[in-house]
Formats: sequence, C-alpha cells, structure tokens
Amino acid sequence: MGRARALEIVLTGGLVDAATAERWGWVNRALPAAELDEYVEWVALAIASLPDGVRAAAIEAIDAADGALEDALRAENRLLGETFTPASGELARAALAAGVPTREVELNLEKVLRANLVRHS
Repeated sequence: MGRARALEIVLTGGLVDAATAERWGWVNRALPAAELDEYVEWVALAIASLPDGVRAAAIEAIDAADGALEDALRAENRLLGETFTPASGELARAALAAGVPTREVELNLEKVLRANLVRHS
C-alpha cells in the first residue's frame, strides 16, 4: 500500500471492507469464511513442502528487492544457484516433457510442477 492510501486510512479512521482491503493491498486475500480454513491449510502445506533452504532464500531475495536493483539481481542470482538441486533439474525436465513451452501447459504450470514435486518427495 502506498503512502497516500496509508495516510487516508490512518488519518480518516474510516472502515475498510475486506474486498477493498484486498484491492488496496492491505491484506493478501479476502475469502468467504467457508473457504478460509481450506486455503490456510493449502498455504501452510505448500510452504512446508518446499525443499530445504528455499523458504529462507525466497525471503532473502524479496528483502533484497528493497535495495538497489543491481544488488537485488545479484542476490537473486546467488540464491538461485544456492538452492538449485538435482531435484530442481528433474522438475525442469518434467515441465519440458509436459510441454512447458505451450500455452496449455503454461496456464497449468503450477499443477504440472506440484504433480512432479509429489513424485520427488
């Protein structure tokens, strides 16, 4: 959320509904109550299933984006090299074998990669 929007919220004390908070970037996602538990469980399992070091590397790379672009790109490149494993190569090969350069597979890339992650766990 930008400075102007933050000032609007803080200085007016106005109430903001969930859909508006999501649109403004104040919250990550607004969901109906009936969907919340399932979504939270999915997020937790997705994060927990990441290979060793990936969570910390992702956080470090995102934090580096607050600095100079050149430094952020160097950090991202270094972190990618540190977290690329033989399993990463297998996932890349599986994605290519599934037809990753095609629009169909690109639109379902998450499912393709997750299916292969399960096989490598």
